[in-house]
Amino acid sequence: MLSVCLTVAATAGAPDRQITPHHVMEKAAAIGHASVIVELGGAAPVPEGRLRHPGDIAVQRQNIGQAQAALRASLRGVGHRVVREYVSIPYVALQATPDALRMLEAMRGFVTRIDEDFELNFWIPLPGIQA
Repeated sequence: MLSVCLTVAATAGAPDRQITPHHVMEKAAAIGHASVIVELGGAAPVPEGRLRHPGDIAVQRQNIGQAQAALRASLRGVGHRVVREYVSIPYVALQATPDALRMLEAMRGFVTRIDEDFELNFWIPLPGIQA
């Protein structure tokens, strides 16, 4: 069934809008790669708290894992590094070269969104503690 999703995604008419933000493509071109989070369509997750049976959770996680494996297989031979795969949500964090980002763009439908990944650094002052 997943291969059907990939085929449909690859052959569907592509919308005019890029799913990779322009600044991410520019960053990848400038330094050779960009850190991104890729949202995978087709897995159609339901928040696990709404699933009544453990078996439903297991099936959903299996579907997400299969979608992530299909993404890895599609990117084989193209410059990328998987940083993290998530168990319960259909996302993959990648370091992607410009070629990998173009490949992800070509998987429109299977890949539904690409956002820049970045580390959040924030400081919360706590009373009585000095840094």
